[in-house]
Amino acid sequence: GRVVSGSDFCGRQDSISELSEYFLSAQNVVVQGERRIGKTSLIVETARKIKMDRTLLAVDLMAIKSAQDIYERMLKSVFKLERDDRSLNKLLKMLSHLRPVVGVDPNTNALTVSLDTSNRVSPTSLEEALDLIENMNERKKLIVFFDEFQEVLTCSEQREILAILRSKIQYHK
Repeated sequence: GRVVSGSDFCGRQDSISELSEYFLSAQNVVVQGERRIGKTSLIVETARKIKMDRTLLAVDLMAIKSAQDIYERMLKSVFKLERDDRSLNKLLKMLSHLRPVVGVDPNTNALTVSLDTSNRVSPTSLEEALDLIENMNERKKLIVFFDEFQEVLTCSEQREILAILRSKIQYHK
């Protein structure tokens, strides 16, 4: 289904209040439940309600197959938030060794980011992406949301990916 927010989002005020507390205190939180009950909408709506204090960085992990897919999704999410030229240039310089290719989707006008396929991204490269997000968080307070996180379990490098994510995320502020 599609994500709903604003006037299309109904109820769940207790959940919004509880999530808001977690988000504003920079606590890690897991939202789990059956498919298609509105978990993503709940997170998006909560972030929308506290938008003056936090910015949502949503990373969609649906149908990922590798660490490279995760890395590219993380970068795509970062590039969506960093729209001013100075920030984009800084990001491109930091990632120049991966030869990122930035473009615009002709159908949606959305920013696209991909990596030169001759550069294989290893699970340890995820540390670099997480550090990048942590640096962004110093400038603007973020809510980092990994949607469809269970998809990590479909990756061949799942153990290493999970270990890296766990070790880095537990120390992010």
